[in-house]
Amino acid sequence: MNYNKINNDEVIAQVFETTEYEKFSFVDANRPVNRTQVEKLKYAFKQKYILNPIRVNQKFEVYDGQHTLTAAAEIGYPVRYMIVDDNDDDIMRMMNMNNKNWGSKEFVHYFAEKGNEIAQDLIRYSEYYNLNIAIIMQIIYNLGYQPGASGIKFENRPKKTYTKKRPYSIANGDFREFDHKEAENNLVKITELMALYGIKSSALAGATIKAMKIKGFDIDKMIRKARAKKELLIKSGNQKMFTENIHMVYNYGVPQNKKIVIYG
Repeated sequence: MNYNKINNDEVIAQVFETTEYEKFSFVDANRPVNRTQVEKLKYAFKQKYILNPIRVNQKFEVYDGQHTLTAAAEIGYPVRYMIVDDNDDDIMRMMNMNNKNWGSKEFVHYFAEKGNEIAQDLIRYSEYYNLNIAIIMQIIYNLGYQPGASGIKFENRPKKTYTKKRPYSIANGDFREFDHKEAENNLVKITELMALYGIKSSALAGATIKAMKIKGFDIDKMIRKARAKKELLIKSGNQKMFTENIHMVYNYGVPQNKKIVIYG
């Protein structure tokens, strides 16, 4: 159908279709490909569901749609694409942010590739402690964070002034500096407790963080009790139940007037 006869709107972009997948390439700042997402898209292709076109620059580097491209290539399905004029890979970040495709992991990896040292440190911690980026940030930024703290690795950097009202946005690469020594100490203890529970989850991390902020709570004592009374440890899917379990284990055998209230 000739749509020009019924539509006088200006054409500002064209959509192309190809099976020449080799013409495309990914850029370093692309988020890592998620195999679960690829499989979902392969199923969508097979159901003849028309997916949004991927977006590439004039060098055919993929800004947005690496999962769609991967899925199409694996099953030999034509992929549709649009060419974006600008070669700035910040466009890729904004596209994914606006489409709600990116979470903390993707933004951290993006800015690490761009040379952000704090993002690079967060990835190293994630790999070393075998925890996802979201939990690493949850622990580091909720325990012992001091505004403007330089820490060992940041002692030669220009100091920044932070206020409680300053809005932080990792989507803009605005990562707070932190004290590495304290971060490592907290990570060691919380991952040890996670190992005793046999689960690595943000719910358990959140419950432990809440407990550690309570006056009188001793994380080392909690670890000792958890090790001695493993039969009392109960895995859960939410922070409230983990908090209640930590309360029970921590206060096990303690006189009523000496118990530390961790929930309630």
